[in-house]
Amino acid sequence: MNAVAVSLLNNELFVLPTPNSRQLEVYDAMDYSSRGTISIPVNFQCDFIDMAAYCFYHCLYIAHAGSDPCIVRLQLPSKQSKWSVSDISSETTLTVTSSHHLLVVCGNIVTSKSLKLFSTDGVLHKTVKLQPDLANLNSIAESTPGHYVITRGRRSNDLHQVCMINSEGEVLQTCGGFQGSYHTLMNTPKDAVVDKEGFVYVVEEKCNRLIVLTPQLDYIHCISSYSYSSPRLKIDNERRRLFIRYQQVGRNYRTIYTVLILEIAV
Repeated sequence: MNAVAVSLLNNELFVLPTPNSRQLEVYDAMDYSSRGTISIPVNFQCDFIDMAAYCFYHCLYIAHAGSDPCIVRLQLPSKQSKWSVSDISSETTLTVTSSHHLLVVCGNIVTSKSLKLFSTDGVLHKTVKLQPDLANLNSIAESTPGHYVITRGRRSNDLHQVCMINSEGEVLQTCGGFQGSYHTLMNTPKDAVVDKEGFVYVVEEKCNRLIVLTPQLDYIHCISSYSYSSPRLKIDNERRRLFIRYQQVGRNYRTIYTVLILEIAV
């Protein structure tokens, strides 16, 4: 499956094929049979980078970078809105929380990172400025209400870790340390998701591993041999599946976005 972003809403998988696509593809979440397409009614040159879905409001959120950084909200079947978020970048990720908010990672590694919590209609609820050593944050996912799992680390002098932080951005627990592949060390942990039992799945970029951690961030095991470039993770907790999106370089140096689907062992 080719996609820059995927999200699950009820029993359907919504797929954004490319960053400049103006159309979503919809599939059955069980057997991936096609359900059709949905147009994204926007009037700007598209540069979409991530997508999240929320069953409570039956809507999709799509992050847009480029000249008009914003969040596009599609509430099926016919409502569309958007709101500007000036510091959305190519590094932005989206996640929804149990408090019915949209959590947006803003900024970049040069200008520093912040977390912004929005209501479903775009009202800014809270901004958390992250401490300087979290400027290398790669992703965030809610673990329990008020607690979040983040991944951080890109350069050789960074700490490459999975951390548990609270709603104020304070680090509570960590796994990892120096950049590496020895034992519990990590090399560019790019993204993480949390299953319904609280177990954490982490995808690395440089060591090509999928790492499994306990809810307390203790190492369990890893799966090797996959080659990931700029990977992102989504999880289907109901059907216990992981979606790993990664990049490949195709003909004429064109970027191809591919999604690998893995079954989670019970």
